[in-house]
Amino acid sequence: MRVEIDLNVRVRGNWTFTGLEDADGPIAVGDVVQVFEPESGIEGPGRVEEVDLHRRLIFLSVDWASLDEPVGQTAMSFDQMAAFGIIASLTSRPGIGASAQRQPAIRVEAVSAVACSA
Repeated sequence: MRVEIDLNVRVRGNWTFTGLEDADGPIAVGDVVQVFEPESGIEGPGRVEEVDLHRRLIFLSVDWASLDEPVGQTAMSFDQMAAFGIIASLTSRPGIGASAQRQPAIRVEAVSAVACSA
């Protein structure tokens, strides 16, 4: 059983909650499930601690330190980002007023990949 979570939602210590619609099938208190966040690809084990049918919520305990990227997916190095077209350029923007100085700003121009396979 897989349950989609938001890594930024934490309650009751090591718990999180999500909607019943975020589970890919029926669940019950005590079930061990695979929690995942689609944006980051991070996943790991979780345990259903409470189901609130009235509010349509699932409360899960998660060992946050054990969450990991899926097998075959790793974070990108700077060189890999450059190879995929992620380009950071240093630009200058003028200050406002006669005494203001020009301040550097970083601009990211193109993103064509988030992660690559190992």
